[in-house]
Amino acid sequence: MTINREARSSLLAQLLTAVVIAAAAGALSGKPWAVAALYGGLIAVANTLLQLWHMRRAERIAKEDAERILRIVYRCAAERIFSTIVLFLIGFVKLKFNPLALLVGFLATQMTVVLTKYFLKFNSD
Repeated sequence: MTINREARSSLLAQLLTAVVIAAAAGALSGKPWAVAALYGGLIAVANTLLQLWHMRRAERIAKEDAERILRIVYRCAAERIFSTIVLFLIGFVKLKFNPLALLVGFLATQMTVVLTKYFLKFNSD
């Protein structure tokens, strides 16, 4: 599986963001917040990895069947939504993480995807 420059940069930026946000949460509010923020960040990373996996599958069959690619896209969207909800429920209910810390970790890490794409596009122009 090859990962293009943009996807690799985005993934690395997400991992870095998750660690930085967790460290900041830990410094400001203690270890439980750090762990919750890191978990939230890793939900976003898992979401990106799932999307990359589906993209690679779609690339392999790109010239074969457009309908099949569309099914992969819909399945990817459904799996990402479902896995995110399940991971949030595990974090909130089973692990009893602080909701604010978990959400901040997730949102900051997820926003990294948008910002990375923006900066990569801006720098390539």
